[in-house]
Order: sequence, then C-alpha cells, then structure tokens
Amino acid sequence: MPPTFTKRFPPSTIGLVFTGGKSSRMHQDKSLLNYHGQPQRQHLLHLLQPFCEEVWLCCNATQAAGMNPELPFLMDDPVWGDIGPMAGLLTAAKKFSGKNLLTIGCDYPFFNHAALELLATVCKPEKSAAFYNPATHFYEPLLAFYPAVVLQEMETLWGQQQFSLQQFLRAIPAIRCIPDDPKIIQSIDTPEAAMAVRKIFR
Repeated sequence: MPPTFTKRFPPSTIGLVFTGGKSSRMHQDKSLLNYHGQPQRQHLLHLLQPFCEEVWLCCNATQAAGMNPELPFLMDDPVWGDIGPMAGLLTAAKKFSGKNLLTIGCDYPFFNHAALELLATVCKPEKSAAFYNPATHFYEPLLAFYPAVVLQEMETLWGQQQFSLQQFLRAIPAIRCIPDDPKIIQSIDTPEAAMAVRKIFR
C-alpha cells in the first residue's frame, strides 16, 4: 500500500519523472538503474503517486521508442527543440493546461517520501519551490514544484532562447527548500558511484 502522508502539494498537481537518458559519464540509461528492487523510473513513479493527481515519465524520442507501453510516458514535443528538461516541462504544461507540475529526476537515488513531504511543507499555490544546495548555491530544478501560473513565464523565456531552469528558478525567485540531509539531493552520475549506492541499499 502507498505510504500515508501528512503534507500535501496544492490541488491539481501532476508528477513528472525525468528519465534523463544515457549520460556521457554513466554510460547507460540512469532511469533503468536498480537501487530499490526495480528500475529507478518505476520506483520514482510509485514514490510520487500518493502526492499527485497523475504521474508521468518524461522522455526523449529515443527513450520513447523503447518505453514499456504499459507505463504512462510523455515524449518531449519536438516543437520545443532539444533543450533538455525545459522541453519536458513545456510539453507537460501544454498537455496538462492549468495544472501544477512536480518534478523529480532519476539521478537522485536517496530522494524519498520524507523529502517530498519537506518540499510540500514549503510550497505555495502560486510560487515555485525547489530543493536548494547551500554548499553550491544552486537549485535542483528536477526536484521542484512549478505552479501553473509560472509555466507561461517559462514559455516566454523559451521564446527568448533562454533554456536554463536554474536561471528561471533564480529569476522568479523560487522558494528554497533546504534538505535535512544533503545526501537527499546528491546526484549519482558515474557507474562507480551507482555501485556504491547499491551497496548502501543492500
């Protein structure tokens, strides 16, 4: 059974799991790595479900060709171009017009139910919120809440050839969610790091 939770995101929130694809450092699809007894993308899909109206896997065209048709996936609309995660957000914003978007990337194996509750605690219906690393002074754009009211601003930036979600979150500015444990927002990007994480969970 899904875990119970006490903190909620604003109503009409759609969950998006960003599958990421094959990275130059990992040399394989990060979303297929198994840290928790199943592929990471399915683990995160189940993690978001208690918090969201629906949950979808965001992927590019290459990943979509090999995606299990039984899984709910959303391929980046080519109209946005090859611009990274912003393409997935803009694609979802069009498909789910008027909905809020909650994002999570497959790079974060330590991210958990408690972290989602923490993010929900700081969220406001009309303001973006994202995990923030005080050590690096960077937001984590794929551990974030994007309310419907700010997504039109994102499309405006796209029209100005500005594709950085980091810059977008700074410009708003988004609410900073500071993790209790920095490991929660640790991105795992190499085979060696992934192996070490799997040993921890085993």
